[in-house]
Amino acid sequence: MKKKKSKRINMTQEDFVKQMRALNEKEKEIANQKWKLQRQYLKEYPLQVNDKCVDYNGEVCWISNVRFFSPSSTVMYFSVNYPTKNGERSQVDRNVFTGLTKIQEDK
Repeated sequence: MKKKKSKRINMTQEDFVKQMRALNEKEKEIANQKWKLQRQYLKEYPLQVNDKCVDYNGEVCWISNVRFFSPSSTVMYFSVNYPTKNGERSQVDRNVFTGLTKIQEDK
């Protein structure tokens, strides 16, 4: 049985570094585009920071933050503040993943 000859790669270190830098730049640009897309989606999303909502258990809460799980994620989660015993908004954040409904305040 004949041994296969392995092909030698005739790539210099300069070529390698040049190609890696080009790929890294593309990767940065894609990450930037993902970030912008997530920001645009959050800006247009019907629930916003400081909105008063009702959660899936029917409890009133206020949205304190909205985030994506990762830079490439399409799944969001909300940090919310539930009321204290006196009915004021607490400063403690709790994470909620689904089931928020905005309360329409009468003005």
